[in-house]
Amino acid sequence: KKMVEEEVEYDLKREIKKGEELMKRLENGESSELVDDAIETLEKAWQVTQSLRVFDGRILSADDVADADLPCAFLQYYLSKAIDRKGTRDLKERLSNLERVELTARQFMTLVHRLGILEKEEEYCWEKLEDTEKSNPIIEREAAMALYERRQLIRERIQTLISRLKNGDDVERDLILLRLLEAAQDTLNNFKIRSREMTMLRARVSTNKGKETPAPARPADPNMAWLKAPHDGKGLRVIRVSTLDGQLQYNRDRIKRDVFTPDPRRLPTISIEEAGEAELKEALERQEREKQAEFTKKLPENDTRRTDQLLRDGDEDGNEDRYDAATKRDEEWDTWKEHHPRGSGNKGDHLF
Repeated sequence: KKMVEEEVEYDLKREIKKGEELMKRLENGESSELVDDAIETLEKAWQVTQSLRVFDGRILSADDVADADLPCAFLQYYLSKAIDRKGTRDLKERLSNLERVELTARQFMTLVHRLGILEKEEEYCWEKLEDTEKSNPIIEREAAMALYERRQLIRERIQTLISRLKNGDDVERDLILLRLLEAAQDTLNNFKIRSREMTMLRARVSTNKGKETPAPARPADPNMAWLKAPHDGKGLRVIRVSTLDGQLQYNRDRIKRDVFTPDPRRLPTISIEEAGEAELKEALERQEREKQAEFTKKLPENDTRRTDQLLRDGDEDGNEDRYDAATKRDEEWDTWKEHHPRGSGNKGDHLF
């Protein structure tokens, strides 16, 4: 029995390594044909992990897991990423894939939460995500901004541990735990994006429900055959709409079929995640500028109030520099009024 377990453990390590390599190749933009192979490999590895009871109920924290077994915790994270990359044009199939991704991602988050890998900030975001009844856009935005800042910090910590590992320090376990935390951050960040896509797909599927049966084909109009010829894209193309049995022959079927065909000139240039990160970065920079402007405005040299205004606002005590600057402005104003008596700017010889 011991020999069989050792053989299964060796095969498990090999499958995990293979799954990691396939995911790296997919993330580097290699052929999407690798997706099915990656899903099959990761599913097999997770089944073996469950059969060996690596993370059964006796495991209360990451301290109870051996160093050799810790990489098994990545399997559901990699599996959710692989299923999400499975391309399809069928709305129901895409929705089914996303529901499977959602289930796998939540199982991964439940595992790392039970193992105590999440830190305070990630724990807070996961609890808010679980408490869907108290969803608040302001809280969600603050959590997203906190995750963005944390992601930069975790990446710096990972680079530090990699440098220490190269220098011979025994930090391999700490590096695995930190990478699991980074995977949890990535999973938390994708929940909201995936939820919006699933909501849109459910609406589309419910709208198209009962419309799968195609309408009987109308007899072809010989005068419309030229429309099927490919267009060279140069100049204008004149479309003549003919009638058959008193109804328009061209519009309905053709436009309905081509309305959602993607135009290569309008395809997105960045992913939704990259756009979200750019928006968060811009919001953080704007928030920092506003804080700096508010701080600069309160400096004594930038305060434009006079002494009477300071007295009215109650800011005359405890800040001599501010009061001296206000007194100087009062003196300058009195001097200007002495040199410019009231009415001195009016010309009496001008008639209007």
